[in-house]
Amino acid sequence: MNFSNNKREIMINNIGNTEVLKDICSTCIRHHGCVAHKIKNTLSNFPTPKHQLFRASDYIFHVGDKLENLYIVKSGSIKTFIINQVGEEQILNFHGPGDLLGIDALPFHKNICTAFSLETSSVCSIPIVKLEEALKQLIPPWLFEFAIDKFKQENSNTYMLGKKNANNRVATFLLKASENHRVLGCSNTEFDLSMSRDDIGNYLGLASETVSRTLTNMKKDGCVKLDRRHITIVDTQHLQMLAGS
Repeated sequence: MNFSNNKREIMINNIGNTEVLKDICSTCIRHHGCVAHKIKNTLSNFPTPKHQLFRASDYIFHVGDKLENLYIVKSGSIKTFIINQVGEEQILNFHGPGDLLGIDALPFHKNICTAFSLETSSVCSIPIVKLEEALKQLIPPWLFEFAIDKFKQENSNTYMLGKKNANNRVATFLLKASENHRVLGCSNTEFDLSMSRDDIGNYLGLASETVSRTLTNMKKDGCVKLDRRHITIVDTQHLQMLAGS
């Protein structure tokens, strides 16, 4: 299968200046939690990450590709997915600023899913060869904790799909999106969803029509306000009740 992979790259990996890296990181919301920044602080000779810009509908990597980089999302949103046994797309997760892509592929040395940009997104890439060299020098505990946390997030959809009905699943999804925005220092009651209803339905194991109908019912109940992809959470407690949390 052929994929188009239009990349617009901003090459900064040859700068070799720690101050420049700090300037780049200072504009990132998740600066202090960034893997690249932590490694750079741990090992002064670690190379400056490469900053790449992807347009909407660009692919960051494909399943089966040789694992060459880990990617930290700097801005925008990216979905990861696989093609299931019947040839249908199954979304694994949606990723935003601060999230790390590719770490689940470390044991296999090749990517085990495909990453697709939902909107204009920028990432910082860490060369896997350099990372492995760094890990041989020092394996800090925070890296293991970070990896475990990301694996839990990647597999959290299993729990969501086990919920009883559409209200549970959609409400849980909205609460998760709300919490992600809160962590980023943004409004957790009013935000845009970059993914389509089809993608949300795929992720939740629901038909897109069911997602739309459930959101409309939540709007009628005064739980949320809707303006296309713009969501306003009006009644958080009601949403939590629907989620069963």
